[in-house]
Amino acid sequence: MVRTGECFLTTQGRPFQMGNGAAIEPASIQYLRPSIFDGRIVTHNGGGDFLAVGGFFSLASNPADLLLGAVPPVISFRKGRERDTMEWCVSRLTSELRDPDAGTHFVAQQLATLMLVQALRSSIAQTSPSRVGWLTALADPKLRTAIAIMHHDPQNRWTVQSLAALAGMSRTSFALRFRAAMGIAPLDYLTRWRMLLAQDRLATGQEPTVEIALAVGYDCERSFARAFRRSNGCTPREYRLLAQGVSASAAAPVTD
Repeated sequence: MVRTGECFLTTQGRPFQMGNGAAIEPASIQYLRPSIFDGRIVTHNGGGDFLAVGGFFSLASNPADLLLGAVPPVISFRKGRERDTMEWCVSRLTSELRDPDAGTHFVAQQLATLMLVQALRSSIAQTSPSRVGWLTALADPKLRTAIAIMHHDPQNRWTVQSLAALAGMSRTSFALRFRAAMGIAPLDYLTRWRMLLAQDRLATGQEPTVEIALAVGYDCERSFARAFRRSNGCTPREYRLLAQGVSASAAAPVTD
């Protein structure tokens, strides 16, 4: 149930309905979508005392799967500093949209981003220690340090020992704690991260495969191709063609 003044974020694209009574027929979001995308505030049935501000976030890379797979379907804010921050953002966003000025679109984007960050912080703080996933690991300062290191420097030849040392833990304690939080071993996570980065670069650019291999931590194109096939079921070239919508015949070189 959503009460007056509460904010919530749906994270996994699931359908939902909102209303103030079962006897009232809900209105489709399609009724509001054109005005939402025009950047204007809209009312339904005259508005009255009711105001809702809605929007969406588009995460434009494969690493987003790590985030969306880790957060609950709905994140809500009901009290404390989290709600205060959200209320301030909504108030400022409402003001910007009601009275547009130079830079309104940019300001609205930044306010929406702040709301997303606050939602993720809230989700991390509320994560149960028994839950397995990315947010559980991020809630642990030592594991968060190791994950940040892998993200920042994926091409490094990391070992469990070197990651454990940087996290300030013994090798065994780090390995067990990481697996308990993430559900996979540290180096398996590193491989997954490298593959996600490689997928993104293959899908959005034309740089040679050997350069991508080196950038994500592989000594040569062949070892990268083997790892990529094990992870994705296809070669890097096949993935690029599929992701960029290019047919194999169109991309093949012409020979006499």
